[in-house]
Amino acid sequence: MLVDRFGNAFQQFKTGEQDTGLKWQDGRPIYRNYRKIDLSNTELLGEVSINANDYDFVWIDPFSCLWSAQSYSVVSDHYFYPVNFGETITAHIHNDKLVVSVGSSFSGWYNIFYISYLYVKKN
Repeated sequence: MLVDRFGNAFQQFKTGEQDTGLKWQDGRPIYRNYRKIDLSNTELLGEVSINANDYDFVWIDPFSCLWSAQSYSVVSDHYFYPVNFGETITAHIHNDKLVVSVGSSFSGWYNIFYISYLYVKKN
């Protein structure tokens, strides 16, 4: 959740299907889903099943990625940072999976990514 300087929530990152209120050109609703991808025990490549074959259209929100890492010396709260695609992080949809790959500049032993994708369900 992102908060303003007074502590009021202005954007929540909830996992699970959310109706965006937007409509596809044929009137069907556009949905959003945030997914958590745990890269803490991998070679900085992770994937999660999103059942993409159940959608007519699916795409990644290019400005939705949040990253957090916890170092060996700090075992406290996580701080999430927005990151953009194209330089050291890539994300794509392959078959039924959402795949995220990050560069070596993302260090820490607890790499966590939240990323959203939008989709239109099949009729």
